[in-house]
Amino acid sequence: NSKRRTFVSYRCPNRKRIDEEKCENESITALQLQKVILHLLKKEFLLSDIQMKKLTDFNREVGEIRKGQIEKTQKELQKLVENIDRKISFCYLEYRSGSTSQTQFLEIKKKLEEKKEQNQWLLRELSLKYTSVDRLVDKQNQALCAVLKCQGGAGLNADLVQNLIEKIYVYPGKRIEVLWKWKDI
Repeated sequence: NSKRRTFVSYRCPNRKRIDEEKCENESITALQLQKVILHLLKKEFLLSDIQMKKLTDFNREVGEIRKGQIEKTQKELQKLVENIDRKISFCYLEYRSGSTSQTQFLEIKKKLEEKKEQNQWLLRELSLKYTSVDRLVDKQNQALCAVLKCQGGAGLNADLVQNLIEKIYVYPGKRIEVLWKWKDI
């Protein structure tokens, strides 16, 4: 029983092009990238006058923005659910007035109720996401503090990387440029 190991690497999608946008066939493993990002983050933190509190506050602001986006989507879905209820009522009135057959009414009603159920399921999922945002931000801030204080075993998770980094450029020779989202603070 030999253990299989998985290696994730990133490659430019333009490497197969034949025009001036062709990219050199350069790749970097996820592990190498994480090590470099960790190193750059610590270096950036030590060299700048950014305080830990500013970074954790920035991370909290990102969390609040995410909660705002979730609330907006919830409102839109709630409107869709209410519209479906109105459509069902309208179809029922058409059926009662005799302009729609019972078969047509039941068919339309079934489709609308399936749509409504799907939207309600999405609303429940969004509600769970919303309540987990603060917990996730706290977890990310703990990870960030551990990383910047160079505590053993500290690593970056994907959400934290997404919150802190705008873009990552990988150049030939595995040279990396990182654009930080928090640079303006």
